Amino acid sequence: MTGGDGMPVVTYSRSTDGEKQLSKNFKVREFVCGDGSDSVLIDDDLIQILQNIRDHFGVPVIVNSAYRTHAHNARIKGSPTSQHLYGTAADISLQGVPPLIVCQYAEHILDYRGGVGIYSNFTHVDVRANRSRWDERSGIQVSVSGFPGYGGVKNARNDDDHAHAGQAPSGSKPERTQAESNEPAQIEPTPMEPTPAPKTPVVVYKPDGESTVTLEGFNLQGSVYVQVRALSETLGYTVDWDGKQVTVNKDF
Repeated sequence: MTGGDGMPVVTYSRSTDGEKQLSKNFKVREFVCGDGSDSVLIDDDLIQILQNIRDHFGVPVIVNSAYRTHAHNARIKGSPTSQHLYGTAADISLQGVPPLIVCQYAEHILDYRGGVGIYSNFTHVDVRANRSRWDERSGIQVSVSGFPGYGGVKNARNDDDHAHAGQAPSGSKPERTQAESNEPAQIEPTPMEPTPAPKTPVVVYKPDGESTVTLEGFNLQGSVYVQVRALSETLGYTVDWDGKQVTVNKDF
């Protein structure tokens, strides 16, 4: 089986391969499904990308979510076409490194392929064949053109800039990683923010039918959105989003 990048997707066993070393800093057990399933799908290229990120920043990469079975993905209301289903994606966080900075570096090494998404406290990275970029820090997914701003030193040869991540260009020596060179990461981030959506006040009636609460909504392409978390915290009730039925479930 191969991923969208054409590289092998290997099926491992949680019970027998859990401690198997996939690269210098990653083991199989870090990519297991959250439902305890034994089978674990992992794309070789994803490991190379994550190891590249680990070497560059010099701090551990915490894998919050990687492979998901279809049942587990449905249970957590993930996209039915999620890259996590194929072992080609990981949601990661790095201690002391903001998600935006991770996105900018992932943009640099993935270039014209793969998926990069920014969230409030983690970064999504996948190795799909096509290119996709999005920002979901507000709770609403917004497509963006990319995450420019990486200021690291590129390979001296321009034709090496788009070399496959994790592999040295033909006829050249691999660059030393940041960890091997003991030099600090040279990053000059340029904050990338999508154009803010117009804000619209939304009046919500409580179950008593009399008292109200005004929340801050987002006007996006003619529709007004309210964050489910804000609705839940303001009303003091458990509120869940049903992605399948496209409805809000309230537990009064």
